[in-house]
Amino acid sequence: MAGSAGGSGPANVRRARRPRDRYALLAVVVCLFIVACLVGGAALVSRRPAFALPCLASYRVSSATMEPTYRAGQTVITVRGYYVVHPPQFGDVVIVRKADESPRPFLKRIVGVPGDRLKVSGGRLWRSGQAVDEPYIKEPMAYTWPASGEVTVPPGTVAALGDNRNDSNDSHLWSPPCVPVSDLVAKVVAWR
Repeated sequence: MAGSAGGSGPANVRRARRPRDRYALLAVVVCLFIVACLVGGAALVSRRPAFALPCLASYRVSSATMEPTYRAGQTVITVRGYYVVHPPQFGDVVIVRKADESPRPFLKRIVGVPGDRLKVSGGRLWRSGQAVDEPYIKEPMAYTWPASGEVTVPPGTVAALGDNRNDSNDSHLWSPPCVPVSDLVAKVVAWR
C-alpha cells in the first residue's frame, strides 16, 4: 500500500532539509578560505588583503610593531565590517586604516574605548586610573603619553597601540590619538 500511513511509500519520504545544505556550503567556503590563507597573503601594509570573501580577509604581517604576539611573515585572518555590528572592546586586535598616516592599514590592539581615560606612565598603560596588566607586550614602554594629564577617548573612536610599544606607529604618536570606529577595517580572529 504505497500511500498508506505506516507504509514505506512516497507519503513517508522526507525532503532533505535546506539548512543542512547551507551549512555544507558554508563549510566548503570556510575550508576554501583557510586553504587560501595558508597558501599566501599580502603584506599587512599592502592596500588589499591577500584573499577576501564578503566578510573574511587574510593579511600577512610585515613589521615588528605587534611582536611578540604577531611576527613578520605570519598571516592573520580577519572579519571585515565586524565593528559595523559590534562595539569595539578593549584588547581586540584590529586592522586600522589611518589614511593621514599611511595609505596602508595597520595591525593594532585596542587599548581604549569611548569614555576611557588613558595614559602611559612608569612603563605601564593606565586606563581610567587603573594600571592594566598586559602580558602580551614586548617590553615596558620607555615613553610617557600624553606629555601631561590623560587622553579621554571620545565617543565613536578608539585608541590603539602595537604590542611592541617602543617600536610602533600608533595612538601615542598620532594626532589626534584616537581613531574613528569607521576606520576599523576588520577584527583579527585567527592567525598562523
